[in-house]
Amino acid sequence: MKPKSIILTIFVMLIGACSKDDKINDESLRVAVRFNSQISVQQTRTTGGGDKWVEEDDHVGIYMVKHEEPETIVDAAVNVQYKATEVNADNAANAVFSPANTAQTIFFPQDGKKVNFVAYYPYKSGIEEEYAYPVNVGDQENQTAIDLLYATANNGGAGYNKTAGPVKLTFEHKLSKLAIKVERGAGIDPNSEVEVTIKKMNRTAEFDLRTGNLIYIEEPATTDITPYYNTASETYEAILLPVTSIGDEQYVEFEVEGDTYRWQIKNNIPSLEAGKKYAYTIAISRAGLRGTKCAITEWISTIEDDDALEHK
Repeated sequence: MKPKSIILTIFVMLIGACSKDDKINDESLRVAVRFNSQISVQQTRTTGGGDKWVEEDDHVGIYMVKHEEPETIVDAAVNVQYKATEVNADNAANAVFSPANTAQTIFFPQDGKKVNFVAYYPYKSGIEEEYAYPVNVGDQENQTAIDLLYATANNGGAGYNKTAGPVKLTFEHKLSKLAIKVERGAGIDPNSEVEVTIKKMNRTAEFDLRTGNLIYIEEPATTDITPYYNTASETYEAILLPVTSIGDEQYVEFEVEGDTYRWQIKNNIPSLEAGKKYAYTIAISRAGLRGTKCAITEWISTIEDDDALEHK
């Protein structure tokens, strides 16, 4: 081989080695995003663990977007599935979320550009590009599957980059909750079965993950919802879509020992707000119904005033 050829060969080999080294160095500079999450103060949540994150079982979807253009996805981080890990032993409403699949770990941009994050619970596949999260509260038996939580993180308006540290996701309820405890009064067998139905409520909507707003879907006015019976608290519980105004056609119906009773919702709750829990204790007797306790709270329980109901 001629001397020039030898020199050229060595030069090409050196270039190749440098390229590989640069790639290795670039990879080593990547910083994985660490997500610390919590439930908003004064709110509890409906999951398999009650008001706690359940390690390995609770999964969320996360989007990474441009800080200046929140509708623009960064590095294909679209609806990436993360799961609860390192649940706080003293306060299980706090947890670290890690990628469900390590191959889909979200990394900060290497160029240092600022990003924001959007997250929701419970995770659903198939909504990667549309930002439209389907909501259906028709089936109340598995409330962990319909308790929609939502969080955004922009580092107090400054945005995040690879030097900003862990990303804090503070989740908030985006639906409403109605909880009714039934007391059997005079003339009613204390062991009698009570059937509860919430009449003519909208069950379906889409949640816009970009704006945090619900988009309602029209459906027949005859839609009914059967609450879930919580044996631990002895309450009938329903997660409902928030509404600004409740009409005459929307009420709660109680059937016990062959009699039917109606509780007019709008006389007690003129609207349903996101993140609110509406808790009532209702006494049923042969004379009719009476609300003995009620509360409107941030998904916790306090006692307020009495309220009257009608016998149908």
